[in-house]
Formats: sequence, structure tokens, C-alpha cells
Amino acid sequence: MSAISLILGAKIVVTVVLVTGPFLFLPRHKLETMTGVAAASSTLFRLYGMAATALLVGYSVGLWQSMNGVFPWAAVLMGIVSNVGAAGVLVFAPTASSRGYATIFGTVGLFLIWAALSPTAAIHPLLSK
Repeated sequence: MSAISLILGAKIVVTVVLVTGPFLFLPRHKLETMTGVAAASSTLFRLYGMAATALLVGYSVGLWQSMNGVFPWAAVLMGIVSNVGAAGVLVFAPTASSRGYATIFGTVGLFLIWAALSPTAAIHPLLSK
């Protein structure tokens, strides 16, 4: 398995557990507590969950490509925009927990930037037989 496969695989698992699942299936009141956002209905939260699901499709295609020895440029570029952009937004959020999430997104973004700058190293298997 390559570094980029590990990065994308981890991103998929974390996104399913922490974003897509909760935003699609938790009740509105729990999502309001989690996010600090009051909503008249759960529709806003569900739309965000679907947007995250669309990102999962892109990451999954990238994982499949990387597992087949092809550097997943589209998934990497999408991930850089998504993760660095989220980190940038969260840095200016009013809560300390938001800044903690900014660190997580920023770290993923930095790994993806590394992969884009070093695609040969990123796609190379970590353990050779």
C-alpha cells in the first residue's frame, strides 16, 4: 500500500464516521448541539451530509486509482481545496474546538500537498516484497 492510499483511506473512514454519518442520520437537536448552529429543520444538515458524500465518491475513486498504481490527481487536488479551505475557515471560528478541527483538516491538506509535489514517492508502495 502506498502513502497516498493510506491518506485517502483514512480520509474516507474519518469522513464517514465524523461527517457523513452524523449529518445524514442524527436528529436535528443533536446536530445543533454539535455544531452550535440552530436550524428550522434538518435540511441544512442533510445537504451538508450529501456534499460530504460527494467528496467521498471522489476520494473513493482516488483510492481505487492509487491501489492500481495510478496517481489520483483529481482526488488529491479536490482534497487540497477541501481540507486547506476547511482549515482556513475554521481558524477564524469563534470556538477552540473549531481551531482543533482546523489542525486536523490542515494536516490532511499538508499531506495531500506533499503528495502533489512528490507523486512518485506518494504512489510508491511503503513496504516492498
